[in-house]
Amino acid sequence: MQLTTLITGATGFLGAYTALEFLRAGYKVKGTYRSTSSIKKAKHIFCYHPDGLKLFDSIEWVNVDLEDYNEVRKAFLNVDFVVHTAAEVSFNKRRKNQIIENNTRMAAYVVDAALETGVKKLCHISSIAALGSTTNGDLINEETKFSSVKEQSGYSISKFYSEMEVWRGINSGLNAVILNPSVIFGAGDWKSSSSTFVATAGKGTPFYTLGVTGFVDVKDVAHACRLTLESELSGERYLLSAENISYQELFNSMADELGKKRPSIKATPALMKVVACACMSTSLLTGKEPQITFSIARSAWNKMYYDGSKIEKLLNFKYTPISETIRFACDCYKKDNPSKK
Repeated sequence: MQLTTLITGATGFLGAYTALEFLRAGYKVKGTYRSTSSIKKAKHIFCYHPDGLKLFDSIEWVNVDLEDYNEVRKAFLNVDFVVHTAAEVSFNKRRKNQIIENNTRMAAYVVDAALETGVKKLCHISSIAALGSTTNGDLINEETKFSSVKEQSGYSISKFYSEMEVWRGINSGLNAVILNPSVIFGAGDWKSSSSTFVATAGKGTPFYTLGVTGFVDVKDVAHACRLTLESELSGERYLLSAENISYQELFNSMADELGKKRPSIKATPALMKVVACACMSTSLLTGKEPQITFSIARSAWNKMYYDGSKIEKLLNFKYTPISETIRFACDCYKKDNPSKK
C-alpha cells in the first residue's frame, strides 16, 4: 500500500527538496502552499533534476492556512507521515514578536492535528538556532542548552518555542522526531534562503568575514527526514551538519566555481554594523525586509562549531561533502544566469 506524506511549506527551499525525496522513494506526497507563485518556484527547483518535472506533476497540492487549526486538521486526514518544514524567517527586530507568535502557533496546530488525526509519525524541522551556543570553540551538539531568550533573535526564540510544542506532543503520545539543521545549502531561489550566498558570489562581491558555522546539503536534510520517519527513532532531536567552514572559505569556493575573483576585503564587525544600520534605515523607508540586520552582522563574525555525527551513528546516513554541494549549486546558478558566466 502506498504511504502518504504531507509536507507543510512544500513550496519552500527545503520543502521542495523534501517532496522530491519522498516522491523518489515511492510515496504519495501532499504539499501545502499559500500562493500559486510559490508553486512555480518549487517547480523550478525540480527542474534542476532529470526526473524532477515528471515527479512534480504527481504532487497533490493543498492550499492551507497553517494558522487556521481547522484547515490544518483537514489537511492531515488520511495521512501517514507529516514533515513540518514551514516557518516564517525574519531577523527584523520590528517583527520579532510576530515571528515568535506565528511560528509557535503553527507548530502547536501541527502537533495537535497530528495527535487528533492519528498520523503515524511527525518530523519537525527545527534549526541550530534552537540550540545553545559556546564561547570557547567547543562543539555544539543536541545536548547544548539553549541560553536566555533575551539575547536571541525572534526567529531563534520561535524555533525554540516550536520545539517545546513538539515535546509537548511527544509527552502526550505523539510519535515524532526533531531535526536541527545547520545552514542548509543548495540550489534554489537565488533571492531567498542560503541560495542568496551563491547570487552574491555570482556578482563578484569583494567582501568576506571570518565567522565559522556548520553547513549541510539541502538534499541531505530531505534524506534525513525520510530516514528518521521510516526508522524506529522517536522522541529525540538530531543535529544535521556536514562540515564547519568559514564564510571566507565558502565565498572563496563559490568564486572559484563561478569564475570570479576571490573576496579580498575583510568586512570587519564595525563595517558590518554600519551596513546593518544602513539596511535598517532603508527598510524603514521602503517597508521591505532589511538584507542585513544586526543579528546577521553578528553571526557573520561568530565562530560556532557543530557536531552532526549522532544521526550517522544511528542510521545508514552519510553527509555530502560541502564542496560537492557548492559545485552543484553554482552549476545551477550558471544555467539560470548564462550572462553571468
